[in-house]
Amino acid sequence: MINIKFYKKPINEFAQWVLYKYFDSKSEYFSSFRITLDEQLIKYTNLLEEDTSSFLKNEFDFFHKTNVLPVIFYGYIDDYEISTLDDYFEVFEKSSLETLFNYLGGCFLGETLIGDNSGWNLVKHDLNLMENYIKDLPELSEEDKKIILDLYHSPEETKMRIRYLLNQLAKIYSTFENEISDILDKEEKRYIELYKKDKAKFLDTNWFNRLDINLKSNITINLCISYFSVIGIRINDLSTNNVWGYIGYKNIEAYKYRHIENHFEKFLKLISDKTRQKILFLLAERPWYTHELAKELKLAPSTINYHLQNFVVIDIVSFKEIDNKCYYVLNKENVKLFIDLLNSKLKLN
Repeated sequence: MINIKFYKKPINEFAQWVLYKYFDSKSEYFSSFRITLDEQLIKYTNLLEEDTSSFLKNEFDFFHKTNVLPVIFYGYIDDYEISTLDDYFEVFEKSSLETLFNYLGGCFLGETLIGDNSGWNLVKHDLNLMENYIKDLPELSEEDKKIILDLYHSPEETKMRIRYLLNQLAKIYSTFENEISDILDKEEKRYIELYKKDKAKFLDTNWFNRLDINLKSNITINLCISYFSVIGIRINDLSTNNVWGYIGYKNIEAYKYRHIENHFEKFLKLISDKTRQKILFLLAERPWYTHELAKELKLAPSTINYHLQNFVVIDIVSFKEIDNKCYYVLNKENVKLFIDLLNSKLKLN
């Protein structure tokens, strides 16, 4: 049985606000759910452009190019169970360079390297070993190596640059942080009321039933509401009975547009892409882990994950826990419903 507990995690909103800048195709994504963004949210996210200097924008773009911005936040947040901005900066300041560069290097390789990267675990305790490991990787282009190795050449300076970037962004965020807190208090109250009213419907509405957890044991999901995530769920770990994650504040509103009829055009668009067709054909055979699919199709894990998330959104792919890993499985019944609808529109039945 799944039990939901709601909690507050202010650092999560700061992280999501920062990462929102690089959320591609935002308008298209939200409009596919007929979700209209609040004017307030647009105003807050516009500050990432309006209130930052050209220097800060360049730093922002540089670290985005290295694909390490998410792990700069969630490496520390998840590993150190951080809740507030003050705690985050304290942990960041006190943590070792090895910790930071393990996050940076591991994330970069995970996004750019196709294949087994288990050797990283043998070197992640030492800066020189990490740097040499990356240098000696034949699978990485010299251009890719340069992007990440430039950070290793001056580790103290790299940490200082990241600290400065995040500190400046935190100053901007502090000007409206209390407003975000008030919004989230209101949304959390609404979610709690809906959960208490009908737990089964709440779990189905918010896609928790896609998580193939062992329901013979009690699972507690500690959930915080996220304003800047808008819709969707992020769960950090399925391997324990005490799971942490966040959910977009408009996730409930998105549910009513999840019906097969409303996703029909999106379904047709998705399956018209050859790469997505290959992914579906593989998932039809058995569950797959993201990095397995990436290796099989010779694509970056981030690319595979992007395609998978599109399938998850229209509910033809879901998650399944196997050996403490999150695998993706094809929801064949829902695929059949889309096919049945196509047959009906073409008057084939």
